[in-house]
Amino acid sequence: LNESIADKAVGELGFNSFEDYLLPATESTIFLQDCDTDELLNIIRKLDNGKSSDIPIRVIKKSAHIFCPILAKYFNILMNAGIFPGVLKIGKITPIYKIGYTED
Repeated sequence: LNESIADKAVGELGFNSFEDYLLPATESTIFLQDCDTDELLNIIRKLDNGKSSDIPIRVIKKSAHIFCPILAKYFNILMNAGIFPGVLKIGKITPIYKIGYTED
C-alpha cells in the first residue's frame, strides 16, 4: 500500500537497491594530482590571521616562500608512494565558548 511510483519502477527494472547502480568499488586506488608551490602559497595566503595555531599565521605567511617548495616536493613523494603521515591524520580541536557558562 505504501509503495511509491519510484519503488514500483525500480522493482520492475530488476534493481533491488541503489547499490545495483554503482560500479564495483576499488579500495586500493586513488588519484591525486601533484601539488605545486603556487598552490600551497595560495592556500597559505588565504589563511585567517586571527585563527589559532601552534605557529602564528603571520609567521607562516612570511616564511611560506621558503618552505613551500620543500613541502610540495615532500607531499608529492609521499602521495606517490601511497604514504599518508600519521601526524597529518591528527587534528587539534579547541572548543571556544561563546554563550553561557564554560562548565555547561
